[in-house]
Amino acid sequence: MLAERLGAHPQCTPEVKAEVVGAFEWYWANELALGKDDNYKMSLEEYIDNVAAARASPSNIEQLRTKIVPMLANLFFKVIDVNANGVISIEEFKYFHEACGIYDKRDTQMAFDALDSNHNGTISREEYVNGQLEFWLGDDVNAPANLMWGPLDPPNAGFCAALQRCFRR
Repeated sequence: MLAERLGAHPQCTPEVKAEVVGAFEWYWANELALGKDDNYKMSLEEYIDNVAAARASPSNIEQLRTKIVPMLANLFFKVIDVNANGVISIEEFKYFHEACGIYDKRDTQMAFDALDSNHNGTISREEYVNGQLEFWLGDDVNAPANLMWGPLDPPNAGFCAALQRCFRR
């Protein structure tokens, strides 16, 4: 589970890890599994279908934009910012990418640069949350935030390809 891998960072406190794992479990059970079974198990394809269906509904889009994506993005930020200084460094982002199974340093640097919209060498909470919102809800297949999980193949593959790349690892 991605939350477990992120929470395994040596500087991640048990409290933050528990908060992140709990949020992912809530998100999965209440927003994505949609009653598939008592164990909330589903295939990657079912997950992508459920996310795509949620993105297709105007009422869901508003909930995703104002509640779910910001909540998860802020939790991710809290875990990635392991020294809790309020910004994500390239070293912290590299650990995040490795937890996601992305090991190519060029991919990590490209993604980091795409999210660092003011180009100051760090990713602020606002930049990170905006990037997550663009990734999950944006329609522009060429948006810089689509590089959050590394480059897509083909380059204009978009949202579903990015999800597959991250969660198949």
